[in-house]
Amino acid sequence: MKKQRLFFSTVVSVLALLSTDAVAQPNNVNALKQRLALLEKRPDYRKDTAYINTLNRLAFVYASNYPDSAISLLADYVDKEGQAAYKRGEAEALKILGTAYQKKGDYAAAEKHYGKAYALAQKNGLDDLMPGILNNIGLNYLSQGNHSAALKNFFEALKQAEVRGDRFVAGRVYNNIANVHFYQGKMAEAEAAYNQTLRIAKETADTAGITLAYNNLGEVAIEIKDFPKALQNLTAAYNFALKANNKELQVASTKNLGALYLQTDSADKAIRYFDNAYQLALQLSNRPSAAKALIGLAKAKQKTGALKEALKDALAAVQLAQDMGQASLQRDANEVAASIYESIGNGTMALRHYKIFKQYADSLRSLESERMATRLQAEFDFSKKELEFQR
Repeated sequence: MKKQRLFFSTVVSVLALLSTDAVAQPNNVNALKQRLALLEKRPDYRKDTAYINTLNRLAFVYASNYPDSAISLLADYVDKEGQAAYKRGEAEALKILGTAYQKKGDYAAAEKHYGKAYALAQKNGLDDLMPGILNNIGLNYLSQGNHSAALKNFFEALKQAEVRGDRFVAGRVYNNIANVHFYQGKMAEAEAAYNQTLRIAKETADTAGITLAYNNLGEVAIEIKDFPKALQNLTAAYNFALKANNKELQVASTKNLGALYLQTDSADKAIRYFDNAYQLALQLSNRPSAAKALIGLAKAKQKTGALKEALKDALAAVQLAQDMGQASLQRDANEVAASIYESIGNGTMALRHYKIFKQYADSLRSLESERMATRLQAEFDFSKKELEFQR
């Protein structure tokens, strides 16, 4: 069963919780800001489709790295309900807000905005947007561990995508259906669905989709302890990312290879891969990937006994996750910090970070969180040590 998910398919939560936009190349934030400033000089700019599209592109970039900024950027626009003449732009804005709230772990707000986006798209005949919105609604449920609701929305999204002949969205939805099987420990079903994702990606020459599919197939191979196959799949993912010149996917593949070597007790190799992923993530200003790479570095260094360095990386990940306001990363970063403090023998700090971890694990209410909480309880037995630590 799943214990720790260091892999790219974890996304947010990192899961390969793929929105239909998730593989877009990073936008130049400064260029988008400059364009937005120019467009704001136009009369009645708020009704200008170029302005709205640019606003949405900037908010989309912010949604993963700075969800609060995305919310602030779009709140005024969507709060003026019914005033936006450009309904497609309004629906996209609502979907992006849903993503931002999901990143923060505010699933009720995410569901509200996704629901509004879907209703608006349905009312205005924006059929091409509806499968992607349903996919994101499914992701929101999956993040909470509600597999039945997630699957209901994924299959409806798949049905609509196939009716429209939208192979791109269909491939992404198959990927997320596979994730549900993965979390349920049904590795054969997960592998079959990931292979379906891979088949569609190859048929549509979707290099990013191919890369993501190989990443996830590599993770399945790790789960069933087929490490040679895992290495084969993850190496293929990295090579396709290079072929596509997609730096974001290169970060993901490099990080996944680090996680593989950590699983196979090659901690020194793991450190090299995690460090490479971290440096590349910094170059791209991809803070979620940087935080995940730091968490991987901390785990690998802890394994080698370099506890001081491991703690430094763990605390850097805690700070980065806190700055971003991402609940799942705050959960994971505090988990590893608690573990390292426990290894050092600092029970007070171990307990402090464990409590923060538990707070976020409980708020996320995901199956993954419950598994991690169970594992931590077994390893540290905090319920028995709490009084000892406080003495």
